[in-house]
Amino acid sequence: MSPSRGLGWIVLFAVVWTAAMARAQADVAPLGFELDAAASDVRFELGATLHTVRGRFDVTEGRVRFDPQTGAVSGRVVVDARSGDSGNGTRDANMREWVLESETYPEIVFEPRRLDVEERTEDVLRGRLEGRLEIHGGRHPIVVPIEARRVEGARWRVMGGFDVPFTEWGMTDPSNFLLSVDKVIAVEFDAVGDLTRP
Repeated sequence: MSPSRGLGWIVLFAVVWTAAMARAQADVAPLGFELDAAASDVRFELGATLHTVRGRFDVTEGRVRFDPQTGAVSGRVVVDARSGDSGNGTRDANMREWVLESETYPEIVFEPRRLDVEERTEDVLRGRLEGRLEIHGGRHPIVVPIEARRVEGARWRVMGGFDVPFTEWGMTDPSNFLLSVDKVIAVEFDAVGDLTRP
């Protein structure tokens, strides 16, 4: 082999190795997720006598940081407890005043702690997100199955759901002799935002 040809192979190997290392470092570099509150949504569902109550809350802010090497997650996602809307003004006023006591506890905050990744490709991530939900003055550990999908470029959509046993967590049961409601609220979220490299 001529010296110039041998040098060519060395240069080619160096280029490939550098690209591979850059990709490996990118795969384990910390990631950030900046939530687009206007494009995100939190929905709830509660079984009640003869019908099911469905509604939504406004997301006000959200920033999350994820370390793929350790699975550690930090940050917070904030929901406005005063924005609960099920389409019935009287029912919503009772929910805000008697159940959530939203004037005293105006924010519902999720603080993620750890993400166990079960599947990860260039455009999809599935896993279980552990964290703490602060609601009505209490802090409760929860585990949320999530699925994240790339929308376009750095834009991602993260979806998941969890249950809130609201009476067990100290909130008032609005049931009376005419109305009976389930003791667990099913919550689903649809979060849209941009992936960043902090």
